[in-house]
Parts: sequence; structure tokens; C-alpha cells
Amino acid sequence: MDTARAPSNGEPGERYFALSKEDQNEVLEQARAKTGRPAHLLEKDLWVVWTLSALFESPFAADLTFKGGTSLSKAYKIIDRFSEDIDLTYDIRKLIADLTGDEYFLPASRSQASKWSKAVRDRLPGWIGSTVQPHLQSALERERLGATLEIGGAEHDTLPTTRRCWRTRSWWVMPCPSIN
Repeated sequence: MDTARAPSNGEPGERYFALSKEDQNEVLEQARAKTGRPAHLLEKDLWVVWTLSALFESPFAADLTFKGGTSLSKAYKIIDRFSEDIDLTYDIRKLIADLTGDEYFLPASRSQASKWSKAVRDRLPGWIGSTVQPHLQSALERERLGATLEIGGAEHDTLPTTRRCWRTRSWWVMPCPSIN
């Protein structure tokens, strides 16, 4: 259901998130009937697509690598499955340019690799908080989607999305995707 970012010009491709809650519910019920997948999972899938679009339309998109099962499903269409989260890697050479220098080679030693890894772990939460979170929050607000992002995860490197729940959720599935 890659209709989350369809043109919003009043024609049949009108954007899902611009629809009324009742129309969103109808779209999800029709998709559920057609695919056999639960409507709450289809809705989460729409959030995954929206989030990916927002990320890959960002100024830092060229430095992101989309990986994991969601990439195999959404980008490469190798597998057909429900997407629980979005796994991304940011080009660490940008994050620790002061350590890598102008030449982007592999670390020369294990000691240097450890130093780089520690620097990435230390700096990544700050980059997420100062760059990714504001970009996505601005997009959410601009499109009036009523969701917020808060940095989470044990290493503060995850952005779970929170919003008002419309559909009934299964207890084992988070209602919105998280970005890891």
C-alpha cells in the first residue's frame, strides 16, 4: 500500500493521511479484505512508507543507507512482509570527519577502530536529536499528522513515533514504526 505519499490533488490518488478518519478506516478495511492482512498492520505500513519518504527527501538523504528486512520488502520487493521498523545507517565518515580526515579509509588498527566506534556511539544520539528528529517532526507538523517523535532506545539511537491510535492494535505490535 504505497499510497501514503500519493498526490493530493483531489483525484483518486488523494493522500491517505489527508482523508477523514472515516475514509481512512474505509481504505484500511478495503485493503484488509483484499490482502487478508489486519488493518492495524496495513496502517502501520502506511506510516513506514510516509516516514521513508520524509527521510529520503531530507537534506541528509544521500548519507543514509536503508537496510534490514524493511528495505528488502519496500525498496527491493524481494520479500513480502509486514514492516515493524526502519533500519538505517548514517555515513559515519560524516559523523566523525574529524577522526577519519579527508581520506575515507578503514581504520588502520583495532585501537583506531575502537576509537571511531566509541565516537560514533557518543555522537549519534546528538545527530539524531539535532538533525533527524527536527526534520521529521517538522514534516509531521507541516502535514498535520498529530504524531510526535522522542529519542529512545538503550543507546538513545531510536526514534519511536507516537500518535493517537485509530485502529485497535494487537498487544504485540507497536502502533507506529520506529527508526533504528
